[in-house]
Amino acid sequence: MFKKAIMMAAAVCVFAGAAHAQEAATKATAASINQFGEDMFRQVQKTEGSAKNLLISPYSVASALALAGAGSRGATRDEFADVLHSPDILASGYAALHDSFKPSILKGYLPWKNDGIELYGANSIWLSDKLDFLPEYLDTASDTFGARAETVDFANPGTTGRINEWVTGITKGMIRDLMDKLDDKTACRACQRALFQGQVGEPI
Repeated sequence: MFKKAIMMAAAVCVFAGAAHAQEAATKATAASINQFGEDMFRQVQKTEGSAKNLLISPYSVASALALAGAGSRGATRDEFADVLHSPDILASGYAALHDSFKPSILKGYLPWKNDGIELYGANSIWLSDKLDFLPEYLDTASDTFGARAETVDFANPGTTGRINEWVTGITKGMIRDLMDKLDDKTACRACQRALFQGQVGEPI
């Protein structure tokens, strides 16, 4: 009985330690995405002009970049990390952030009405069938980013419709014809979508 109690206590400590590490990774990743978002906002504002209203999703762009950057090495990987303000672009925080886009977790944490809330993200990466991708990378895309990873022929006109069909379905028809054509020299296309539907507590 005493041994069982010790084993249970040890298991609880390990679980608590893992949960704390995941929370720390999530906060660090969120902070890096916020920094990236500020950089991106300034660049978009320069292009679009300060007089326009801007709505951007730093999480979406950062996730897509991190998903693509996960397959890089050396100087290229350093550039991804620098742009994303994250020394480790494979931080477990991305996985935790992706998992947190679930109504069961969101309830009680957001300043919106709980009923009918939809807030979640989805990733995909489309890889050229002319290139060989390491199995470890495909595992990372799936396990860390929850991404759908498929090899396609970018020279085939039907590939554009295939990707657009995924985007249309995953956004409930809100985004159609995201891509009009693809270059046969393309190595990969990373897509990310974040969807929010709900009512604010106090109408604006």
